[in-house]
Amino acid sequence: MSNIPLITVCITAYQHEKFINETIGSVLSQKLDAGLEIIVGVQPFDNKDRTLECVYEMAAAYPEIIKVVMLPSDVKHIYMNGRKTGRANFLNTFSFAKGDYVCHLDGDDAYDRADKLQKQIDFLENNTEYVVVSHAIINEMDSKDRAVYWKKEPSGFALSNVCGGAYFHLSSCMYRNIFKGELPFDFTLPGTGDLYLLMQYLRFGKGFYFPILGSRYRVHGGGIYSGVGNRVKRKRMIRNLITYSNTGYFEECSELMLQRAKKISLVREYEIYCMRKKHAARICFLLNNSGFFAKKLANKCKSASRKLYRKSKRSLKLIVCR
Repeated sequence: MSNIPLITVCITAYQHEKFINETIGSVLSQKLDAGLEIIVGVQPFDNKDRTLECVYEMAAAYPEIIKVVMLPSDVKHIYMNGRKTGRANFLNTFSFAKGDYVCHLDGDDAYDRADKLQKQIDFLENNTEYVVVSHAIINEMDSKDRAVYWKKEPSGFALSNVCGGAYFHLSSCMYRNIFKGELPFDFTLPGTGDLYLLMQYLRFGKGFYFPILGSRYRVHGGGIYSGVGNRVKRKRMIRNLITYSNTGYFEECSELMLQRAKKISLVREYEIYCMRKKHAARICFLLNNSGFFAKKLANKCKSASRKLYRKSKRSLKLIVCR
């Protein structure tokens, strides 16, 4: 029994009455050869719906697997972008993770296939040089599903890939529990979220990506990240990349992150000109940034060719129907 690996799934629940039963149920439905523990972190003084009742009902039904941990009322909240976050709850929940492997799941997301965790465990058990394994996700918005895949590298991905723009959603990642419930870096800095956590793990090894749909990410107005527009997201990403490059942890990738921040700022500046209908400024901007202009032109040509293809396909269907 001692040779059987233990997997800890940390779930942070906050105002998730609509989703939390499905979230916990998706973990319980996993077909595993490994041991499983589920740590559900709750904020009793903040939840204004039935989230707590739902969590305790699930815990009462599976007392050997589910452990509920409450965030102490005297804990100082962590604010980001002027909003109170669940970061303190996340850190408190993670402190109870004792498994060989650890996964994090927000209370409004869910696993989408029963063999997800076992596939990830099997890979990490057989490949000791890897510290994280991820997969594709289903992005659910207004009850509509969209599959999100990333480019697969046969040998896996490294810190430089992530700093250069690759991203893997929190619900898709399984980590070796190398930090044993205590993060040895400041996780309260502005912008230190899912991406920063992934980058810190990748300092200790490589990551691997399966092109399978393994989890479901819900986009809704209540989400701190998903509830804002693309322009705001880009502004925050620029700030985040600069913050990461100044931490001193990623010196070998610092220049790469700053270059990426510069590219995102170009996109943002161009969008502002478009929004304000400053045509002359937009033309000057494109002339001064030839690389950006060439990319925009290429994307426009691709979009035009796709429209032409769809139009010709519709015309062909009409001819056939006649």
